[in-house]
Amino acid sequence: MTKHNTNAGSGKLLKYKTFRVSPDGSYIENDGQQLTIVTDKEGNRYADSWWDRVYIDEVIALAHRFKRKLEYERNEGYYIAHKDGDLNNNDPDNLEWKRVSETVQTTAGHVYFDGYTVGKDGSIIVTDGKITEKGQPLERNLDTDLDAVWPYYNPLVVTYEVGGGLNTHRPDEYMAKAGYVAGNKGALKNPVILHRDLDVGNYNYDNLEWVESDDPRYIEYDAKREQRHQELLRRYNKVIPPCWLLSYVRIL
Repeated sequence: MTKHNTNAGSGKLLKYKTFRVSPDGSYIENDGQQLTIVTDKEGNRYADSWWDRVYIDEVIALAHRFKRKLEYERNEGYYIAHKDGDLNNNDPDNLEWKRVSETVQTTAGHVYFDGYTVGKDGSIIVTDGKITEKGQPLERNLDTDLDAVWPYYNPLVVTYEVGGGLNTHRPDEYMAKAGYVAGNKGALKNPVILHRDLDVGNYNYDNLEWVESDDPRYIEYDAKREQRHQELLRRYNKVIPPCWLLSYVRIL
């Protein structure tokens, strides 16, 4: 078991639950065992403890008893912001929990929403307890009652829940609430999310934009979705379902 020298230049360790972290964020341990700190491509520093991913700035903020509003308002997204933009500056005066707006772009590498971590690539990750699990795309649903397969117009993401069971998420919706969709939704009359490259499965933040529903680009995108949907219906079903059923599936 590796111990940290608390007399080092980083000073006294800060404590949150079973975690202890140096004020400068250069060291973290859990239950007295040193954890390896990794920096992701966005510049955020984290450590994996068992199956739990822990962000250094978050632990420092919680050690200073910053209120984590997520615990009380689970329907909104919050993330740790570094006021000066320096992700290595973990001074408490430089950290703040910031509420995510649907109309404001964020530069955070990890945005919390509904108990999940939402990434810039559209990924949805379970971060509850000691589980860190990335959701998998789901293209279609099998209806055993009608003996039919219903393709989704936009692939969903399915995750395992703590304690068992499955949950599905609409990435477009989560990317919007995490603040990753470009444009001002509030300034539009009939806002919809455009996938700029016309790929329904590309949820990367730089591919998503709020536009009016009559925008020619969105009309082209929606036509591509319809074409794809019809092709998948033919592929997965021997007999095309009647029109009244197709109109029902259109909302999926």
